[in-house]
Amino acid sequence: MSILETFTKSETDPSKHKCGDYVAHEYLYGKYWVLALADGVGSRPCDWKASKTTCEQFIAALRESLQHGLSAEAIEQAALKTDTIVSNPPSECKGMMAALSAVVWEHTAYFVSVGDTRVYRIASTGTLTQLSTDDLKAVNIRDRTGKLILTGGSTVTRSGLTNAFGLLNVKVSAKSFPFVMGDTVVLSNLTELIVYKSIATH
Repeated sequence: MSILETFTKSETDPSKHKCGDYVAHEYLYGKYWVLALADGVGSRPCDWKASKTTCEQFIAALRESLQHGLSAEAIEQAALKTDTIVSNPPSECKGMMAALSAVVWEHTAYFVSVGDTRVYRIASTGTLTQLSTDDLKAVNIRDRTGKLILTGGSTVTRSGLTNAFGLLNVKVSAKSFPFVMGDTVVLSNLTELIVYKSIATH
């Protein structure tokens, strides 16, 4: 049996009436702990709905896929099903997108990360390891005429997502990692922090 502590904190952009992030955690079938953090893409419509839908549908899909046991394939299958749903929203939210990080744990722990949300593991020794890799690339910024914007002779760039839910082609790879008594898992983005700590196991 395991005893876990969960702590969450979020901040809403002052210019928005709803937070674009969403957190969900559940204990499925009396043995699978699931923790999920989604970040709606703010430049797309309904970022708050994108994140909420992604988290809720991912856990709903896991209920089905985990009936056959915990595996990387079960998690990936749930993520692909989630992408189908997020990619077909109500018309007023057409084009919504979200990033997701999630941890699923029984005796073995797995994580999945899509977009720029991150998964960290803090070992009981205090060692911090980033488990996930950001799905980002540098994108050149152009003005309204299409001309590249320069500063000091160099092009101005920003980070752009290369993978997200809502595009109907999400790329997902679930990976296992060690998670034992005294370890802590952290899921985060710029405005959301989730801490998931194993405080006892036997």
